[in-house]
Amino acid sequence: KNVDHTIRTVGTITADETKEAHVHTRINGWIEEIYADYVGKAVRKGQPLFTLYSPDLVSTQEEYLAARKQSGAGKEIAAAAAERLKLWGVPDAEVASIRKTGKAKRAITFASPVDGAIINKTAIKGMYITPEMELYHIADLSRVWIMVTLYEYDIATIAVGDQAEIQLPYDANKSLTAK
Repeated sequence: KNVDHTIRTVGTITADETKEAHVHTRINGWIEEIYADYVGKAVRKGQPLFTLYSPDLVSTQEEYLAARKQSGAGKEIAAAAAERLKLWGVPDAEVASIRKTGKAKRAITFASPVDGAIINKTAIKGMYITPEMELYHIADLSRVWIMVTLYEYDIATIAVGDQAEIQLPYDANKSLTAK
């Protein structure tokens, strides 16, 4: 007959690491506006997070617009400037807007790469930022992981797909099931 083996242990809830995003810029500059302004705020993919002013971004836009008006080598310079904007992470919609209006933008808006909630925010209006600075940590919390502590002798009794019953400390009468 079937023999059930129960393991009682503790765990911590954490975001599903496959559904997280760490937002950085690829260029130096100053944050002009903050749209995603507090930890816990839900954001959608493509929703504005902040606008960035960077002298390098402005000069590259102006170079792109001036070169587009030229023939011959100007087309190559324009293509190189557009590629530089792309490599710096400037959204395609912003480049299309620059192309359409024919005017350089003082500040570029950067958007959320994923749907989720803001887990950590270090971006502040007026702040000077560099590429190594993490501005936002965004995670999709619709599915979370529970990291449990097991002893070596328990490993042989479990397998991927086994059912787990979870009791949260704030309500001992309620339990959740997961795999």
